[in-house]
Amino acid sequence: MRAIIGLLALTSCDRPCGSSAGPERDRCLHDRVIAAETPAEVEAAAQQIEDLLYRSAAVQMWVIEHRETLPLADGQRLCATLPGVERTSCEHRLVSVHLAR
Repeated sequence: MRAIIGLLALTSCDRPCGSSAGPERDRCLHDRVIAAETPAEVEAAAQQIEDLLYRSAAVQMWVIEHRETLPLADGQRLCATLPGVERTSCEHRLVSVHLAR
């Protein structure tokens, strides 16, 4: 997962994400999620990411990086932006120390 996240993070977004489309827009929004400081910022950007790979990588990485200070309810709300297995994986990472790697 970290390898995928590393590859996705190689692209930065210096302009508003709305001015791009498709994969470029999703990469831009992914970077915005990673740089977000609050769960509300993460949720707003993540809900706009169309590609599940980008959305899942961004949300799960943010949850992992902030889980020590992230209120459980906020973390669960972020994980809820992901479907099925990705949501379950995110929720497990939220509460399980050994899965945070």
